[in-house]
Amino acid sequence: MSYLRLPGIGEVVSSPTRAFSLYPSINFVGSRSSDDASYLKGMDDVDFAFELGPGIAYRYGMVRGFVEARYGFTGHNGIVGEAGVDLVLNPFDRIQVSAGPRIGFANDEYVQTYFGVTNAEAANSQFAAYDPSGGFIDAGVGGRITYDWTDTVKLHLQADYTRYIGDVADSPVVQAGSEDQFSVGIGITYRFGANLYD
Repeated sequence: MSYLRLPGIGEVVSSPTRAFSLYPSINFVGSRSSDDASYLKGMDDVDFAFELGPGIAYRYGMVRGFVEARYGFTGHNGIVGEAGVDLVLNPFDRIQVSAGPRIGFANDEYVQTYFGVTNAEAANSQFAAYDPSGGFIDAGVGGRITYDWTDTVKLHLQADYTRYIGDVADSPVVQAGSEDQFSVGIGITYRFGANLYD
């Protein structure tokens, strides 16, 4: 059993015998350029963004729920995150499969950066000015396959489908592109233990 014990906060754990866990939520968003698509001509470029924040998960048997929230640096300075529920199965030794519904949320700062159209951009692009508000921004499903390469190293393959909703779905930028989004990713994690009380 591996965990990070934080006085007064809780424990970051990686074990099915523990129901509650805290963990860091990290994401990287690539830059957006007016050259990326013809319909973006006249829109301001957006730098890449690094997002960091907390995640909280609770597992009961084969069901795990989670909520993550992150703050963006460089490309945007908004707050974005998601919540979801997974069914977790272990069909083979060292292999875990999890999948379930997701819903994403973000504040005004984030939504306006990626889906808004300023008056200046409207004057130089094909879009009318648009000032969206934050809230729930997408809904979909996600799945992950995890392989325990060693007792401390795990390999992950993840796939997600989401569809924009609310003010984001009504954005002229989305209407010119697509409301449906697909993503596939791979990752590796290292599990460690530390007891800050000792």
